[in-house]
Amino acid sequence: MIVGLFLRHYKIYENAYFIPLTDSFEDSFNVFIGNNGVGKSSVLEALDSFFNGKNWNINNNANKNDSFISPIFLIKKSEIQLAVSLQEISEYF
Repeated sequence: MIVGLFLRHYKIYENAYFIPLTDSFEDSFNVFIGNNGVGKSSVLEALDSFFNGKNWNINNNANKNDSFISPIFLIKKSEIQLAVSLQEISEYF
């Protein structure tokens, strides 16, 4: 499950932004609502660029080397074989 997205210099997102994609981990339905030009399609295009290797539409004031798209995933520890090591890393941070 993707719970959020970090964007930097992608379309209207000039600096680094965290965009939460869910308020509840139990719900699996998300809706993007907002006025024109607030970044709804930018979020979807960023995910498409990340997962499908599409060209990035970076901000006009940015350098491609400074831009990034980083989805944040929620993964159950029980589904990962290295859960003990991940637990140690999680507790450290």
